[in-house]
Amino acid sequence: MRLLLTRPVEEAQSLKQKLEAEGFEVFCLPLIEISPPLDGGALLKKAIDHIDCYDWLILTSQNTVRALQPNLKKIPARLQIAAVGKATAEAARRAGWKAVTPQREDGAEGLIEFFEDKTLQGKRILYPRSQIGMQNLVAALLAQGARVDVIEAYQTKLSSVSGRELQGVLEKGVQGILFYSPSAVSGFFRKVDKKNPILKKIALIPLGKTTAFVLRNEGFRPAFVPSRPDEDSFSSEIKKFFTNARE
Repeated sequence: MRLLLTRPVEEAQSLKQKLEAEGFEVFCLPLIEISPPLDGGALLKKAIDHIDCYDWLILTSQNTVRALQPNLKKIPARLQIAAVGKATAEAARRAGWKAVTPQREDGAEGLIEFFEDKTLQGKRILYPRSQIGMQNLVAALLAQGARVDVIEAYQTKLSSVSGRELQGVLEKGVQGILFYSPSAVSGFFRKVDKKNPILKKIALIPLGKTTAFVLRNEGFRPAFVPSRPDEDSFSSEIKKFFTNARE
């Protein structure tokens, strides 16, 4: 059974090893790449220099942690950190930061629900993100009276992987494609023709509801959406899905 992970092997290593231990053959092709923000990080550094003015810091990815880490050396006692998913929370922990993780849902939906019972009127929130972050999250926080500073921490761009390279992997008999982000879905369909008949034979699996939403907007039905946006749930449910598919 062959699977394609649409992210760099160094970022997918943990999940790749879990899946290989279950008997899957795993290919890794990054569909997006991360680059510095257009301003070189000047606005982000300025926000970090005034980090003691904030009540909340929102971390939506490991890339956000990496962007903050060189300059964010000390977390003020008043600052609370909310992280999306176990992987992001673990990256924060390795950086020496303590983060809370929403217990339900994933992405923007999970954070919106997490903050629903918080008193945010007049609170200052720092939300570092890529240039294509979660607008519905910002709207929800503003509606609760929060003051949200949205700072571009990095840029998400299409990788140099060509459509020909992707097609070559698909022709090797891939049974499933795992998408880690909405950007990966969009990048995939910019490189692969939606009418490609091979796609009818492949399970398209998004990690999380936000990514699933983008996949549906592209005209494709997700094979399933993991119950939780973490690698342990992802790997166990992938195994279960393909085991049931063979029966």
